[in-house]
Amino acid sequence: MRSSISPFARRLGDAHPEGPRRLAALPDDGTYDAVVVDADAGATPGLTRLELAIASGEHKGALVTISTDEPTIVGREPLDLLALPATITVVDGRPSLTIDD
Repeated sequence: MRSSISPFARRLGDAHPEGPRRLAALPDDGTYDAVVVDADAGATPGLTRLELAIASGEHKGALVTISTDEPTIVGREPLDLLALPATITVVDGRPSLTIDD
């Protein structure tokens, strides 16, 4: 499975008055509970772009964008992914994503 952080993600700051903060990179290696807040087919065929809000811990509320070619995600309608719980696992700085439905 290939997942990557969007090059367009940027950190807005911890308490940005204009909205939630967006992480430019995933936090340290570990496992993070998240919720899908946006999904689309993306510009690259065979990839689905997901925007996720981290749901707990130090980074709670931070937004992360991940593009994935995971067949169990790419094969679904993006609208059907909205509001689903997910788990982001980061190992050696590389993310993987599981939809927990």
